Amino acid sequence: MIKTIVFDIGNVVWNYEPPCLPFHNNLAKLLDISPETYKQEYFKVYQAFETDNLRLLSWCQRFNPKINQDQINALLHQFLSPATHKKYLNQDVVNLIKNLKCNYTIGYLSNGENYFIPFVYHPLDYLFHFQLISSQIGFRKPGPLAYREIFKHVNCQPQEVVYIDDKQENIIGAKNIGLNAILFTGYQPLLADLSLYLPKKDIFISPTPTVHTK
Repeated sequence: MIKTIVFDIGNVVWNYEPPCLPFHNNLAKLLDISPETYKQEYFKVYQAFETDNLRLLSWCQRFNPKINQDQINALLHQFLSPATHKKYLNQDVVNLIKNLKCNYTIGYLSNGENYFIPFVYHPLDYLFHFQLISSQIGFRKPGPLAYREIFKHVNCQPQEVVYIDDKQENIIGAKNIGLNAILFTGYQPLLADLSLYLPKKDIFISPTPTVHTK
């Protein structure tokens, strides 16, 4: 019997590329480096942001010592405002989570940079019973310690958990510690995969009625 369902956030609940790519491109301009150089340098350190071992301001000052936190915050607010955040929600998945929350413990486990927490993750906290972000727990997926954090919040066995993620390596990591795991490829496939673990009545969502106006 499944008791707990845990979601990844990026590209499952929230589509991060449309707002995050322009943020990074504009930060590159602020640092006066090319997008290609920015991408190469960022790739070297992004895991340190995801485990809270590096701060964005400190990294940026390696390229532009004059940059300050206010400038970074301005870009974060510009590209990750509440309105923008809402625009890129996967609303079908959000509605599914609200429905599942009535019968299951629902959490999220996400690899997330420390500077994105107030802008990307906190606006979603209300949907979940518990929240696990790598930069707060200190462990990244697909490492086993990240998944084991789930059991600090729920009293169940690994086989009583379903984990949902869009990256194959994270699915393998979840299965390695005994979790049931679903690779997210879209909303309709997710419903089909969940039906293997849950009663269909628990995942059925009535379609929103069409309102006809004269």
